[in-house]
Amino acid sequence: MARTCSLADDAAATLFLAGIAARESAATGGPVLWASCRTDLYAPGLEQAGLAAADVIHARPGDDAALLAVVEDGRARRARAVAQASGLF
Repeated sequence: MARTCSLADDAAATLFLAGIAARESAATGGPVLWASCRTDLYAPGLEQAGLAAADVIHARPGDDAALLAVVEDGRARRARAVAQASGLF
């Protein structure tokens, strides 16, 4: 019988990603775009993983197509910001 993921598994995965995002935010000095269609973001838990609320831009699109659009837009804006900071744009 196949076992489904539990809420604890989801929380562990979220905290793992938050830890990676916190390190990336600290290294780049910029915010993290956290985009998810689910309402599973718990700010105090992210804070414990090292990701401060001030370092998070949270987006909760309504469906997967909108989620993809949010991520693509965030990536494009980040690329432009890096290019402007480097004097390439």
